[in-house]
Order: sequence, then structure tokens, then C-alpha cells
Amino acid sequence: MNVSTHTSIIRAKKKNEQLIDIIQLVSLGVLLRRRKKCDDETRNDDASTFMSKKMSRAKKANFRPSHKR
Repeated sequence: MNVSTHTSIIRAKKKNEQLIDIIQLVSLGVLLRRRKKCDDETRNDDASTFMSKKMSRAKKANFRPSHKR
């Protein structure tokens, strides 16, 4: 193995590591943004809308058509 191929291999490894770092940072950012969005949505809901959502969900879960016995 001559010197030039060795240096190119090292360069490629460094590039791969940089890419992996970038990908990890981006995915971390996406996760954080997703979590922040969820927090904002729950924060914006006051107690009454939260309860009404809960009630409507419960109604949907308990809904049974009366003609089916």
C-alpha cells in the first residue's frame, strides 16, 4: 500500500465520521423540535379543552350501535 492510498483512506474515514456527526445532530434536532411541539400543544390546551377532548375520546371508545345486539 503506497502513501497516497493510505492518506485517501484516512480522509474518507474522517469524512464519514463528520457525516455521522452531522446526521446525529440533525436527528437530535428533529427529536427536540418534535418534543417541543408536543409540549407547546399541551401547554396551549387549557383544562376545559383537555377534558372535552378526553370526554369525546371516551364517548368514541364506548360507542356501540344500538341495533347490534
